[in-house]
Amino acid sequence: VYPVPYRAVKAEEVVSGKHLPLDMATVEAAADAAVSDARPLGYNKWKIPIAKAIVKQLLMAVAT
Repeated sequence: VYPVPYRAVKAEEVVSGKHLPLDMATVEAAADAAVSDARPLGYNKWKIPIAKAIVKQLLMAVAT
């Protein structure tokens, strides 16, 4: 969603120290944290929910 790689440090902090498998509340909190600093322009605000969904899908895939 960002034109260059972006490290979601806030999302990392949410999952840091958690044991696998991650529960849905942790996954949701990490996804929220990943996009918490996003500042969309008028024409691209549709990207934020997509980015959040991608983070959730990836965490669910690697955390089970």
